[in-house]
Amino acid sequence: MALGKPYQIPLFVSEMTSVYADPVGDTAAVVTNEDKVDVGELESYLEEKGVSSDVKSDALNGAKSINYLSNVMNRLEDYGEFSILDKYLEKIGYGGLNKPEYKVSSGKDSNVVAYTDTENMIGVGLEFEKRVNEMIRNSGLSKDMAEYYVVAHELIHLAQPKSKLGDTYTAESDADLKLAYFFIDRAGSSVDKNEKESYLNAGKYAVARCSGLLDSKNYWLN
Repeated sequence: MALGKPYQIPLFVSEMTSVYADPVGDTAAVVTNEDKVDVGELESYLEEKGVSSDVKSDALNGAKSINYLSNVMNRLEDYGEFSILDKYLEKIGYGGLNKPEYKVSSGKDSNVVAYTDTENMIGVGLEFEKRVNEMIRNSGLSKDMAEYYVVAHELIHLAQPKSKLGDTYTAESDADLKLAYFFIDRAGSSVDKNEKESYLNAGKYAVARCSGLLDSKNYWLN
């Protein structure tokens, strides 16, 4: 999988993991279809190649971010949450869950927690865990729920029909609105008080995000 500009120089690490370096910006991105990246192996490889300290730092932070993402996704799958989200996506006509083949980490935007660019990729920033922790502080969500929200949001993007992808505001507001329905429905069906409250908080957060996005751009007036 190629990232295009500015990451044009691939430093192949294994058959399933590559580091793409940008010699001008002295940055790097990591692309993998492995479940986890061997950070120690990657560090040794980059030292052998004699890459700059900035490229090495970005690559290692990217690998750690991908591994953190993988831990979250594996946990959600083990707990059966992907199966529940899959049924919800089918119910609303979004064709079910489309699990990404590739995971990417780059310095694309330091303020972005996660993103999707293609039909089979989910990306995170080089400081993914830091961004998640900031989200927790700003949202009041628990750590597990904040992680769930981030992943579910991107998976909804991957499942969205083309009619919802015409512009950023439509895509983002639609994803948050669908998450609001999803989490509020989960709250309604939960018998555990703490679990119910956690899902309800996530639903409220999704509504607030959607409302804030539309209000900030005067969306309905454009």
